[in-house]
Amino acid sequence: MSLEGSWIVESMEVGGVLSPLVEGSEVSIDIADGRLSGGGINRYMGSFDSENLFGPIASTMMAGPVELMDQEHTFLKLLEQVDSVSIDRVSLKVGGRTVIVLAGGGTEEE
Repeated sequence: MSLEGSWIVESMEVGGVLSPLVEGSEVSIDIADGRLSGGGINRYMGSFDSENLFGPIASTMMAGPVELMDQEHTFLKLLEQVDSVSIDRVSLKVGGRTVIVLAGGGTEEE
């Protein structure tokens, strides 16, 4: 399985605990052709490769409810720190601990 494809963030580390997203919110991530993009309140974009994983990420600067803005800020900060991926539960890890869990569909590797 490859990370390329469209994903929805199922949970992420907040305050040291893996927690679901704010009720009623959604954060997406799309990975294709060495690029990533997605959104929540804002749209974001950056680079992806199998060695360095996620490169620097840029985002739009729209305002929204504080709780959702905090969630999005945490997500983008965690994403830039990811140093490994576990495909068995599609988890993104920093220093061996799971910080983001994705749901959705990657592509089968050939």
